[in-house]
Amino acid sequence: MAAGEIKCSADDLAKEQAVHFTLANLCSWLDYCIGCVFLQLGCTSEAEHAFCCVSKWMLLANTPVVHSQQTNFGTHMRHSCRCLVMFAKGAYSKVMCSLERITNVASDSMEQKLAPYHAHVASELINNRAICALYLCDLEWAIASLEDAIWKDPSLHFREVTVFNLCTLYDLSSNSKTAAMRKKQLQKLALQHNIGDIDASLFRIASHE
Repeated sequence: MAAGEIKCSADDLAKEQAVHFTLANLCSWLDYCIGCVFLQLGCTSEAEHAFCCVSKWMLLANTPVVHSQQTNFGTHMRHSCRCLVMFAKGAYSKVMCSLERITNVASDSMEQKLAPYHAHVASELINNRAICALYLCDLEWAIASLEDAIWKDPSLHFREVTVFNLCTLYDLSSNSKTAAMRKKQLQKLALQHNIGDIDASLFRIASHE
């Protein structure tokens, strides 16, 4: 009887930890989104406060079972928050160096099947790095970095924002005929990997092309 009670208690504890982990992650994601909205409104100090809350939720989300995975994700999330604030302040070179360091390890550590918002952060780091390169007037590098990420792992990086941004960069870098060809190659990749939830308009292909 005592052994049964111990097993039951252990099961209950595991369930409680799982719920705690999920709620903390959801709260961190909500605060992250709130911080991004504040940045879009130009409210940098409010965004920094929201991002501080993200760090607190990340610490609360740690459990013995998921500690390693969560620590990696928490590091990337907090790093992304700092980079967004620096970007809003115009420190593009610092952001670029910072994103270079974190994206070199982010993809490998995020290949594990975690929550959707975990994967979103990995993809967002790549996207933000390309945008930063554009602000530093390195258009071709911005294109190459997005292409490399999308072709390497379409399931992770083939998202609406990356597709739209890459196709926009094609328009900036090429004549209309070449840009259309590159966009169609991207669209073909989506079909090959059965990625059907991308709106066709995001590829920015004109009807006459």
